[in-house]
Amino acid sequence: VTIPPGSPMAKAGTGGGRLGASIVDRTENGQLTTTKLWDPGTGAFPCGATINGLNDAARADVSCVGVHMRLNVGVNGCAIP
Repeated sequence: VTIPPGSPMAKAGTGGGRLGASIVDRTENGQLTTTKLWDPGTGAFPCGATINGLNDAARADVSCVGVHMRLNVGVNGCAIP
């Protein structure tokens, strides 16, 4: 969801900028905020209501509730900036 500052891709973009997306902060009413999109404690994405059999913990490998684990957001040594 973001390129770590020490990565070669952090300055490989146009004009020495970041290469790729940086999805860290929330957008509200069309404006970027400083509120983290991902839960700073767990790395979890705000998925809304949990529906058993659709997006519950048993389906974390394929649903929204486990997307932070699949993308390494706040886990496995990948800190949220």
